[in-house]
Amino acid sequence: MHHHHHHMSPLLFPGKVTVDQVTDRLVIADTGHHRILVVWKNGQIQYSIGGPNPGRKDGIFSESTFNSPQGVAIMNNIIYVADTENHLIRKIDLEAEKVSTVAGIGIQGTDKEGGAKGEQQPISSPWDVVFGTSGSEVQRGDILWIAMAGTHQIWALLLDSGKLPKKNELTKGTCLRFAGSGNEENRNNAYPHKAGFAQPSGLSLASEDPWSCLFVADSESSTVRTVSLKDGAVKHLVGGERDPMNLFAFGDVDGVGINAKLQHPLGVTWDKKRNLLYVADSYNHKIKVVDPKTKNCTTLAGTGDTNNVTSSSFTESTFNEPGGLCIGENGELLYVADTNNHQIKVMDLETKMVSVLPIF
Repeated sequence: MHHHHHHMSPLLFPGKVTVDQVTDRLVIADTGHHRILVVWKNGQIQYSIGGPNPGRKDGIFSESTFNSPQGVAIMNNIIYVADTENHLIRKIDLEAEKVSTVAGIGIQGTDKEGGAKGEQQPISSPWDVVFGTSGSEVQRGDILWIAMAGTHQIWALLLDSGKLPKKNELTKGTCLRFAGSGNEENRNNAYPHKAGFAQPSGLSLASEDPWSCLFVADSESSTVRTVSLKDGAVKHLVGGERDPMNLFAFGDVDGVGINAKLQHPLGVTWDKKRNLLYVADSYNHKIKVVDPKTKNCTTLAGTGDTNNVTSSSFTESTFNEPGGLCIGENGELLYVADTNNHQIKVMDLETKMVSVLPIF
């Protein structure tokens, strides 16, 4: 990342964005500024936490620091952060205005199994986080799912005591591997520990049937995969190719399943209103849309050119390595972290127009 400010944006390489479904606030990982922003939907900043320099300090907002944070998840005034280069999962409490560490030890871990209490469990380059639940309808425990890019796995942090599929009861705070052998591969398998990912960098949850899965943007294999919440089975959705060892099956092709080609996708978000998945196809500088029923993958927006067109129709719009995206306003808007343009773009799914969120 080159840190020359030739632009007027208050953001620097924003990696991920998520929306608070209750208040419509956005949470932005302003990655290059090592901070987390909470903004109202008009773009006005409510909280700025961390930055401008990297660090790893817990405590009150004015003292807290992060190091190249990526994924963010928010629920009920609690934000979880994939604090990527600190190899930590951080928790921001907006009511107490405090930051704490809930997983990781602050240096890169090599453990591919996990199972310790979060603060004792070394982790490696967490890149995205998403809330989910586990167990039966009766006894649901909240889980934070983690795209662990550094060990090429999907992990879980138990926010309550509960169960993962095919696992015994686990205590609150446990942090462990859910899927992925740890080998860097494009390998699908009915057994989650035999599957292989390659720098998984984006997660989205479709908890409702018939989906009941995590969608994974697996960047180095240039695929989107699904992980079943029922049994952990890992399946191919789009991109890549059949040879699990070939991580060079990338391209920019609309198509079905394996015939569709992506290049280093970093983000996914599920639109449960339309039963569609949106993908930040980062190195193609496009936003793609996937119908998981038919496995059809098509370009939704972005010409592939990186010259910044700030306001336009979907077909004329441009992005520059978009890293994350999320759905908001009851499925009417798609917010995109247009990373190398240092902007949050707002895609109106009704009018098919793209604009820039003015952050102030």
